[in-house]
Amino acid sequence: SRETPRLTGQPWPYPANRVRSFRDPTRQTPHATYCMMDVNSSVSDKALEALARYFAAQTPTVAIPVGALAEQGRKLYQAADGNLPSCQSCHGAMGAGHDSIPRLNGQHAVYLRKQLQNFSMLTRVSETMNPHIRNMTPEQIAALVAFLARN
Repeated sequence: SRETPRLTGQPWPYPANRVRSFRDPTRQTPHATYCMMDVNSSVSDKALEALARYFAAQTPTVAIPVGALAEQGRKLYQAADGNLPSCQSCHGAMGAGHDSIPRLNGQHAVYLRKQLQNFSMLTRVSETMNPHIRNMTPEQIAALVAFLARN
């Protein structure tokens, strides 16, 4: 489904920590909590880490940004813009992520857009992301998605 994240190439701590985060349903969207509740109740931390390491070792999908909107997204991703810091300062120059910071490059457009909107509306809680994303316009979100996503 294009509404779920691509896990291939994700730095292993990110998916492991993300799945663990679903144990606190007040920090997630209701849809995500509903979908992930069974995983949280049935997978041990050891198995979760093994799965995360498996996906991290897989070849990631890579975005192929084309067009003026993707170019606007590249500029926004790379440089601070008013109230927005550069995305690359945390997610890396090519959006590959590291440690517990997720890979953005190559994600499904629908998934990436939804997550940015969820951060913006505070329906997905992140002390790091919420303050930055809530200042983004829908046009900026569309530009970032055009730069980072691949369907």
